Amino acid sequence: MQYVNCNLCQANDYQQLWRENEFSLVACKKCGLVYLNPRISQQETRLFYKGYLPRYPDEYLLSAENAFAKTAQERIGFLQQYNNFCKTKILEIGCGYGHFLHLLQERGCEVYGIEPSSESVSFTAKRLGLRNVTNAVLEEIQPVKDEYDIIALFHVLEHLQDPAAALRQAWEMLKDKGILFIDIPDICRLPITLIEYFELYTNQHLYGFSAITIRELLVQCKFSIDYIGNRPLAVNSFTSNLRVIARKDKKIITKDTVSNDFENVEQTLKLFISGMEDLRLQLQLKAEEWKQKGQRVIIYGAGFHTLTLFEFVDFSSCNIIGMVDDDALKWGSSLNGYHIYSPDQFIQLHPDVIMISSLGSEDKIYNRIKTLERSGISVIKIYS
Repeated sequence: MQYVNCNLCQANDYQQLWRENEFSLVACKKCGLVYLNPRISQQETRLFYKGYLPRYPDEYLLSAENAFAKTAQERIGFLQQYNNFCKTKILEIGCGYGHFLHLLQERGCEVYGIEPSSESVSFTAKRLGLRNVTNAVLEEIQPVKDEYDIIALFHVLEHLQDPAAALRQAWEMLKDKGILFIDIPDICRLPITLIEYFELYTNQHLYGFSAITIRELLVQCKFSIDYIGNRPLAVNSFTSNLRVIARKDKKIITKDTVSNDFENVEQTLKLFISGMEDLRLQLQLKAEEWKQKGQRVIIYGAGFHTLTLFEFVDFSSCNIIGMVDDDALKWGSSLNGYHIYSPDQFIQLHPDVIMISSLGSEDKIYNRIKTLERSGISVIKIYS
């Protein structure tokens, strides 16, 4: 574990807002930047991201209807306002499964990526034909000056140990007036979901930016701002999405002081934290009700959302008889010691309660199984 100063103003004067396990979410009193303090070390962070991405079947990842492809299409549509993609050289830092770069390559762009997950890099090469994706983290890359027309970081900056250093490195690699395209969570618009809790307790989101703090950091790093605004994405877990279009500006004059957004972020985060604690209480009351009634419970969803659910609420005294998942690759395996069944099997277990544990697919799953309520089975949505 390590303690750090503010990455924006370098002060060591902060207010603790939320503590979960050994990690504390704090806000700098001098500028309002939100960050975890203490947190895991840089070496631990690098090891974590070598295999951090969830696994999906290739059929899903190759479908034009998957959430990654839809999000990439939306981003490219937005970017067209600032670049016509003619002879454009693009680098995506943290390119994941490569959908954004793949679609731009089809438009004739010269595309490059940096991605710490070796499994993802293999997928981008074998299935999407991306030959210039490097399996590394940004800190391991030797920057080439004035190389790229566009650099993109989509929900990456908040994961980095030193966002300011990453932005300075991006500035070096961009051509003059080159575009920096950023999507990050908006710390002032966080939804009350287990995904946000997951990012905290797993030490993934090391920083939280507001529109003011990201603007101040970019200006410090000699970028001019074309656009800052909230743009929800196709993926439900990214409904809080702050989008930035900035440009490398050799003429910009940096300031000695930064604007202070502390009061704003403190107020909005207190509301978020209160909402999360209310959600925890509601779920704990449900668990106690199941225990008192001796009800047989099925959890629908056997992914990281459910892993987070079991960290968030104590279900140890409940009679959970198994889990269900739509992913055939999970059938017959187990999660947290509970057997995972197919959607065709679980009704044979005669459950009294089905709790849907999914953010992105909650409504879809509910609409598919809600007829079970006619037979007396209680179907529960976490986010209803």
